[in-house]
Amino acid sequence: MNTNTQIELLYGTRKKSMVVAYLLGAFLGAFGANYFYAKRPELACVVIFLFFFPYQVTSPYMIWAYILYIIAILSGVVITYFAVNDANDKILTECKLIVETGISSQSGIPTSPDNPVVTDDKGAIVK
Repeated sequence: MNTNTQIELLYGTRKKSMVVAYLLGAFLGAFGANYFYAKRPELACVVIFLFFFPYQVTSPYMIWAYILYIIAILSGVVITYFAVNDANDKILTECKLIVETGISSQSGIPTSPDNPVVTDDKGAIVK
């Protein structure tokens, strides 16, 4: 099996799905689930803060808090797209590193053709 095929197979098992990210955003977006999925916990914390922020604001300013939250939801569609693409770029780089050097950056386990990296459906290395 050539190197590109190995990279494609490993990448195919680890990459993040855009559909899953948008479904998480649609159903659990108020809690930042789509950003946690795309490995961007800092954005998820911002969304969680914006979700609970209107409850801490007094009534005259409450409308602005809701407007800010609606803007965050709408911009989340675009941000999710770029966050998932960024995560997939990092995963592809790691897959190339694993196949070309034979060492997984996550586990440090040396690999060879006799000892390939085997991953489960969640991307964890199976020994």
